[in-house]
Amino acid sequence: MSFKPLPQIIKRIEAQPQWDTLRLYRRLVDSWGQVVGPKVAQHSHPVSLTRQIVWVATSSSVWAQTLALQRSTLLKKLDILVPDAVKELRFSAANWRDAHKTAVHPGTVVKKDDLILEEDDCEPKTVHDVCQNWLEKVQAKGADLPLCPRCNCPTPVEELARWSICAFCVTREWK
Repeated sequence: MSFKPLPQIIKRIEAQPQWDTLRLYRRLVDSWGQVVGPKVAQHSHPVSLTRQIVWVATSSSVWAQTLALQRSTLLKKLDILVPDAVKELRFSAANWRDAHKTAVHPGTVVKKDDLILEEDDCEPKTVHDVCQNWLEKVQAKGADLPLCPRCNCPTPVEELARWSICAFCVTREWK
């Protein structure tokens, strides 16, 4: 009986259908650096894949929030590398010590540019684009609202029914 190399045995085991999730998880872990970039990968690491939800450990809550705000961009990139495997990303600093023992200390000062993911083909790309996108959404929401007679700002109908002016004008009046 001859011994077979361990990687060959692992591949053979993973080829079985019941190991699909593990196989997807390994592909995800292997491609994580490509998805987020090497600097962000130092502060984040996928820890599990369950029901198409990837749980990612981060070195701090700041990194968890930063990555959560870029969730849609990350999902688009993951869908390119691992199609239909991930539907949701969840970030937490709780599992960081277990997930990434050799990581950079969470208190390490990072440059502002390191916090921004490298987005090749996903919009919006700049802070200006993000702000412009937000402004367009706010304007679209306010387009159907009646205007406040005092300041001419879009105002919910309920506020006009209650005070005849918007809440901002009411608070100024009460001061």
